[in-house]
Amino acid sequence: MKRRILGIITVATAVTLLSAGIAQARTVVLLVHGGGWAGGNPETMNSLRDDLQARGVSAKTITYKVDSGHIPTELSNVRRTVRTEKRKGNRVVLYGTSAGAQLSAALAARGEADGAVIVCPPTDLPAWQPEFNGARSAFDWASFGMTDQEVYSMSPINRLTKKAAPTLILHGDADAVVPIEQGRDYYRKARDIQKDTKFITMPGVRHEYPSEYWPRATAWIKNRV
Repeated sequence: MKRRILGIITVATAVTLLSAGIAQARTVVLLVHGGGWAGGNPETMNSLRDDLQARGVSAKTITYKVDSGHIPTELSNVRRTVRTEKRKGNRVVLYGTSAGAQLSAALAARGEADGAVIVCPPTDLPAWQPEFNGARSAFDWASFGMTDQEVYSMSPINRLTKKAAPTLILHGDADAVVPIEQGRDYYRKARDIQKDTKFITMPGVRHEYPSEYWPRATAWIKNRV
């Protein structure tokens, strides 16, 4: 009889502990700033962080940048932060703009995050030709110390797997720095793998992220994670 009671108590305790763990689990949004990999500052995401928190979403800005702009190193830095949150039992949504969107998509494409919001993302790095001063040209990846193989492997469109996380893509159709085709091409390939992939065109928007679109991204996060 004592053994049975002990068994019941043990099960009850286990259930209580499990329930407590589930209650503590939450979604954390990690904000990954842009700036061309070699530039940018996490403080540029503070207003977006504050907006998310005001809407009841836990959000943090993160630091990942290295002076060289070497994307594989920066991706490892973002991954390390994601894993730290996951060890706490949290679900993680990456929320990146421009270069930060590329890093966020690169992890989400392999299911290393639970979801991603990516804004004006470069997704096919070898094909990307940004426009500066009215002229388009291929990006000089060698200046970042990157090989052709690294450029290919860091492209989110080449990293998609069956584990790809739900993703929301927002892209302005007047973006000359990262043409909207970069976002659309990624969407077309991603939706065949992860059905919960959505694309929103921001009409007339250049390489920027107007605040009027923030609530739509927040609603997407709340509905999916």
